[in-house]
Amino acid sequence: MRERLGSWRLQALTEEDIDDLVSWMLTAGRKRGGKVGSGLGVRSVQLTLGRFRSALAVAVRRKLVVRNVAQYTQIPRDARRKAAEVKATRTPWNEEEVRTFVSAVRGDRSHAPMLLSLLGMRPAETCGLRWAQDVDLEARTILVQNTRTIVDGEVEEKGPKSEKGKTEAAAPCPGFRGAEVAQSPPGA
Repeated sequence: MRERLGSWRLQALTEEDIDDLVSWMLTAGRKRGGKVGSGLGVRSVQLTLGRFRSALAVAVRRKLVVRNVAQYTQIPRDARRKAAEVKATRTPWNEEEVRTFVSAVRGDRSHAPMLLSLLGMRPAETCGLRWAQDVDLEARTILVQNTRTIVDGEVEEKGPKSEKGKTEAAAPCPGFRGAEVAQSPPGA
């Protein structure tokens, strides 16, 4: 977005500029992750457009611009339909597929994070876990209260966006048995 509109004056933006921005994000806006230069997902574009609308609403309130040119911009119906079709074809793994996956990754250095992803934890939540504060081996629980990501090559650590983001999950017994072994001193 910064690449497309970063040098423009807010007052110069038109609805057509925002429509062009949405089209670009859907077709070529990816800058990292996945295939660079390919389109972003509809959900990513919706979130970006929502933030942009909010920023322009503040600009209107502060009288920096006369109107919010992003207020009525919509994601094209065809893009929403295609995204819905793709989502409808996704099916979660069944129990046998999960067992096969867990067996295949056993012994891999990423075994524990992969198990945590099966619990529904996001990668940033998994990376943000701290043994002493977040993991209780006796109660077999994991407290998610921190995220860790890399932004522009720098590690960024922060709490969840809201208090609801702090959650407690039951730990998978197989992964925790492995964690107990990893926590024990060598030769124990």
